[in-house]
Amino acid sequence: MRFLVGGIFALLAAWGGYWYVGQRAIEGQIAAFLAQSPDGLIIEQSGYDVAGFPSRFDLTVTAPRVTDSATGWGWSAEFAQVFAMTWKPWHLIAALPHSQTVETPFGAAQLDSSRFMASVRVAPDRAAGIEEVVVQVDAPVLSAPMLPKISAETVVIALKHEVTQGFAYRFGVQIAQLTPLVAAPKGGNLTAARLDVVLHTAAALDRTAAISLPEVTQIDLEALSLQWGTVSVVGDGRVMQAVDGHAEGEIALKVQDWRGLPDALADFGLLRRDIAPTVLRALELIAKQKGNPEVLDLPLIFRSGRMYLGPLPLGAAPMLGQRQ
Repeated sequence: MRFLVGGIFALLAAWGGYWYVGQRAIEGQIAAFLAQSPDGLIIEQSGYDVAGFPSRFDLTVTAPRVTDSATGWGWSAEFAQVFAMTWKPWHLIAALPHSQTVETPFGAAQLDSSRFMASVRVAPDRAAGIEEVVVQVDAPVLSAPMLPKISAETVVIALKHEVTQGFAYRFGVQIAQLTPLVAAPKGGNLTAARLDVVLHTAAALDRTAAISLPEVTQIDLEALSLQWGTVSVVGDGRVMQAVDGHAEGEIALKVQDWRGLPDALADFGLLRRDIAPTVLRALELIAKQKGNPEVLDLPLIFRSGRMYLGPLPLGAAPMLGQRQ
């Protein structure tokens, strides 16, 4: 009996020692990250601590603030929390407060929600490569100066490592009932949106990505679907990194009830109301050249550093990487 009791006490002592070693390691990693934050990013906080003994590691960061000095974008909140069970510290649960502030070059915006949580699973090894990330935001409302408020029922964002494809990650977004909080009499609300892509990167997304994100070398758009009032859009295609770093490729878009598209864009503030009729006439000319005028085929083309929607020039193509 004495041996049993002694064994139990020894096990408890070892477990307690493991927890305190883990606590010190977490605090050390945070200090190291703050000391070598990515170039251009200013990371501030007013304190952090690790609690949860003996079964959890509960990290609370007070008043975190991140600012990109080059672009003027930033984020801040009252707190940020990360939780992990002691027996599987590679699975993290993060929680943010109901209200957060997003700094933009045009002023501060407020993001409110009823719940903002994330689940992060990394490989249980030294590199801690990302295996899966899921972020869910319930009832988000974004308020910005001089812009209409935007709300949604739910927003879910997911990233998962495609093990069989090397440095490839499936990225998905689902939005339900995205609504500008202004009258939308013509185009209607964006009732559903879904994006499913595979991102190919130049290196693994692991612990080093917090300092330097690897370049995206290829994007495979496997599914895009939007239901915008009576307008529906679906698309797929592939975009790759050109030699000069620009995106190059084509996304095939199909739009049904496309005549409502200009008004829908205007309702969301993405298109000036006075030029909506001009855009509609341009779409009518494109539709007449197709076999089925009720379904508009619009390729989104990235070529020679430029971007086109069908025959309409849109400007410079986005950069996927550095010039080679």
